[in-house]
Amino acid sequence: MRARLALVFVVLAACELDVGDLFDTSDTSEPDDTDTETPLPYHYVRILDLSDGGSGASAGADIDAASLTEMVSDDTANDTTEYETSYVAEVAMYSPTADATGDPTKVLGEPDASDVSTCTETGWSVSLGGIGGEIILRFESAIDEGDTLRIFEVGDCVDIHSEPVRTESLEVQVGTSADPTGTWVTIASNTTEAVSVLLVPALPEVYSR
Repeated sequence: MRARLALVFVVLAACELDVGDLFDTSDTSEPDDTDTETPLPYHYVRILDLSDGGSGASAGADIDAASLTEMVSDDTANDTTEYETSYVAEVAMYSPTADATGDPTKVLGEPDASDVSTCTETGWSVSLGGIGGEIILRFESAIDEGDTLRIFEVGDCVDIHSEPVRTESLEVQVGTSADPTGTWVTIASNTTEAVSVLLVPALPEVYSR
């Protein structure tokens, strides 16, 4: 037995091996960059009606359109900056209260619910019905910090029956998916402007589960 052990150590010494190398289980491979997960982009805007609503098919907030303005180039040498504005590409969810009815596709494209010369409502908006009503919109471009969102709500105008239209209260959020139970970042908690101009703040990184 002693002769065999002596032979093993002689062979190891001849091969200039470290006995510890035989039991080294550390991973010396290079890290795989493909394992790094990319944060999900923010493409969705959620508008929640906070108004008392009233009654009828046009109760609550009346959404005409929404736009996203983003900087596409910044030439500091020539002191020029270019911006690009896009409009809603898709209505991902429309959930009005019981009284309100309407065609949610009316929010697509540029604002067209009012005659800009006479401020007369033409009916091209969709009502949310009051507290509890909401709509989720998707933009083709990702929503990033520093972008500007505009929500066009039919208010401070005269409707087709020559009645004043009241501006309603809204909450505006942005998210990475159309899931109402997902992660949403509030960028306006109680805006009452006919055109809400909202600067997008720094947004938390969200990863797929």
